[in-house]
Amino acid sequence: MTVRRSRQFILDNPAAEGDTIRDADGQEQRVRFSSLDLRPRIKWDLGTRAKLVDDLMAHLNEDLADQADDEAPSLTFVRYDLPGFSRDENERSALGRDRVALMRCAILKRLESSPWAITQTLRRLVDNYEWFISELERGRVFTVKEMRLILRSAETASDGDPAGLEDLDEPTDAAAGSDDQLGRPSSDFDAERLNVAARDDLIVLRQLLAEAENTTGPAANAYAGDGAGDDKIHRLIERLRGIARSGANRRDKRKAIIFTEFADTAEYIHTALLAALEAADDQDPLSCYRDRVADPIHSTEGGSDKRDHGITSFAPKTAGTATSSNLYDILITTDVLAEGVKLHQAGKVINYDLPWNPMRLVQRHGRVDRIGSTHASVEIDVFAPAERLDALLKLMAKIEKKLGLAHATLGVPATIPDMPGGGQGQLFQDGPEGLEVVAGILDGDDRWLARRGSDTTSLGERWRMALTRMQSPEAVASLPAAAGSGFVSREVRAPAFVFCAQITAGDDTYTRMVSVAADPQTWQPKSLFDTSTLNCLRAADPQGGDRLLDSNVYPAVYTAWEQCRRHIVEQNARALQEAAAVRLPKPMRDARRIIQRSSVLGAHQRERLLRAYNTMPSRMVQNRVRAALRRAGDEPSDRTAERLSVLAERLGLSAYAARSAVPRPITAENVRLIAWLAIKPDAP
Repeated sequence: MTVRRSRQFILDNPAAEGDTIRDADGQEQRVRFSSLDLRPRIKWDLGTRAKLVDDLMAHLNEDLADQADDEAPSLTFVRYDLPGFSRDENERSALGRDRVALMRCAILKRLESSPWAITQTLRRLVDNYEWFISELERGRVFTVKEMRLILRSAETASDGDPAGLEDLDEPTDAAAGSDDQLGRPSSDFDAERLNVAARDDLIVLRQLLAEAENTTGPAANAYAGDGAGDDKIHRLIERLRGIARSGANRRDKRKAIIFTEFADTAEYIHTALLAALEAADDQDPLSCYRDRVADPIHSTEGGSDKRDHGITSFAPKTAGTATSSNLYDILITTDVLAEGVKLHQAGKVINYDLPWNPMRLVQRHGRVDRIGSTHASVEIDVFAPAERLDALLKLMAKIEKKLGLAHATLGVPATIPDMPGGGQGQLFQDGPEGLEVVAGILDGDDRWLARRGSDTTSLGERWRMALTRMQSPEAVASLPAAAGSGFVSREVRAPAFVFCAQITAGDDTYTRMVSVAADPQTWQPKSLFDTSTLNCLRAADPQGGDRLLDSNVYPAVYTAWEQCRRHIVEQNARALQEAAAVRLPKPMRDARRIIQRSSVLGAHQRERLLRAYNTMPSRMVQNRVRAALRRAGDEPSDRTAERLSVLAERLGLSAYAARSAVPRPITAENVRLIAWLAIKPDAP
């Protein structure tokens, strides 16, 4: 179940303060929140890792390599660019180069996380390159996904790699089987060129691995009391020492969860922390953590018993049973525990590294920032990337942009110091639908407004309550359609009108938001349109701005609305023309022909599949369909149709086609104004 009222809604509206919810035991408890203490970002120095960064950048030799050595051999990651070596011209695409760019980011991200993570990653790459080359010389070429099936490699996906590299390779229909059922003949590729390129990569990777092993040293030596070793671990230990000192008289106050993206880093932190605790004397506040550090949790390996023991022994009051014991005060984990577990017996979260998608941070913090917490405030720590690495990754800038977009629409809780957040607040009960909406917005998807139901209702309720505080409830309840107002905002640089319109076409009704730029003096519209729902919502949030009373606004709004309505109708007409002119890509046409000829598919299934393949998918989806058709070879068309049915489900083509439906024609009479706002930029 997802509770639709947000934290901020309840705090802002006294009428909601008495609400209650049922806890896990079925008991009613009052809705109450701890205050959120976002501590200053923890900064750290690369130290000995700086040399490894220099070496990596010298070999990456791309846009990231602003200080690259032109004479250093380039690391091209050819194992992730197999389409570039194919003899089939239709198979070649930019997809492989995109994979290579993701690999470069993933390498730097692991280097930022911990020395052990980058060392283990390089070691796995060396091992797998050696295996790949040996199989290539035997006449077989394997994708990364196929190699994992054979080697059971945990190279990228097992610990939550943000680049999502596990999804970038062509899918294999063989979920299991012998080696000769996987892979493709080397004759399908320029094998000689592929072999040379792979061996060049292997030489570079071996050099980097040797440098990493010499630079990082064992994890047990990462911390030293004099500040030597890994500065990032040193600052983590100092933070834990501060937590232990502040919670000296209450065990729950010194409980802390340490989140990281990578399993290797979780193991590294655990080893280094145990070594630091062993070296601490009895007078050191840190000594209270001796024998109270749980084994790291980063996968389902070892079975659920090991995982459940760590969780319930860390937070027996909120995650355990009557027989659970309070054994641990520190829990080190990856994002496998970022959802679905109630750890709010603790009140501290430390983000040892940051994910690309800040939604994961919201989920992490939600383990302790929950209704039922006994802590007056929960403390959140964030390790910012080292300055040199952030200049290469631009991680903080990307997170800030995503948080800004999300905050402007749905609102997200404050997540990172000095970044957008704290607006509408988080959904304080776990629920897949609510998290899906937030995650979509954080990924830049503004189509959530087209969804029917309680997502838009929740936002509307919040705005309606804000109006009620400004005016009498009777006045708000009697507001007519097409009501409007204005305010001064820091979010816009030029005057603008924002319109919310309702469009009716056939049986479909949907909303559209359009911003129209206006002249700074007369407010006459200038026919410059912005149709991004995210931008419109961001501009339309008053955020406490002064009310706008300008006599020029009201005459101009009629002209602006006519321009807006005409723009909506014209945009719809262009979409109809484009839809009529579109020709399906060849893989989709070929798939539809096979489905149409099949005799084993029922009428309903055939129609569903024809609709699913009647779409304009991404290049990646086209490549997967093409690969499935190529693997079919001379097999009977009925067998191929069944294969295409499985692939459509795997790729979610039916949902994709539904979003790509051809628009219905509309006229100006189909477009009705719901509300408008005039927005004036705040004077500098």
